[in-house]
Amino acid sequence: AGLGTWSGQPWQEIGESDGAASGDIAVTRFFGGELTGLRLQNGNKGLMGFANLSDAKQVMLSYAYRQKDLDDAADFVTVEVSADGGANWTTLKQYVGPATDSNIEFTSFDISAYATAHTAIRFVTSADFDATDKFYVDFVQLEFVEKPESEKIGQATSNRLFLPLVSANQNNISSQ
Repeated sequence: AGLGTWSGQPWQEIGESDGAASGDIAVTRFFGGELTGLRLQNGNKGLMGFANLSDAKQVMLSYAYRQKDLDDAADFVTVEVSADGGANWTTLKQYVGPATDSNIEFTSFDISAYATAHTAIRFVTSADFDATDKFYVDFVQLEFVEKPESEKIGQATSNRLFLPLVSANQNNISSQ
C-alpha cells in the first residue's frame, strides 16, 4: 500500500525519502493490527499533502489520530496549513507529550481562510521525537462547500476529498 493523492500531487515525505513501505514515515498497522495508517516517529519527520481549493467557499479538514508514548513536552507533533504551497505555515494544533491515547481520536478544523489553488497540509514531529514516540494518522479528509458558479476559478478538486492514506498505488509518495 502507498499513500494516496490530492489534486493529483503525491503526498511528500519530510525528512526522508524511502517511500511509504518503510522508515520513520510509513504506512503500518497499529492498535494491535486493527487499523492501518500513517506512522510518524523520530525527529523532524513528517508528511505534506496539497489540494486545489480555489473553488471552495468553506473548508473543513478532519483526521483521525493516535499519540503513543510521547514522554514529555519536548515530544510533539505539529499540524499546519499553508495557503501558498508551503512557503508560509500556520499551526492548527500541536499534540504535546506526555501522552498516549487509549482510543483513536477525531478532530476537525475550519481552514476556509487557507482555501487557494495551493493549499497544503502537513504533520511534522519535533526535533526531540525519537523511535519510541509514535503518532499515527488513520485518515485525512477535506470537505468543502463550493463557491457560487459566478465566483469559481475552475480546475479545483471535487467537493469531498477523502484520503485514507492507504491506496493501492505505491508510486503516490515522493521525498522532500
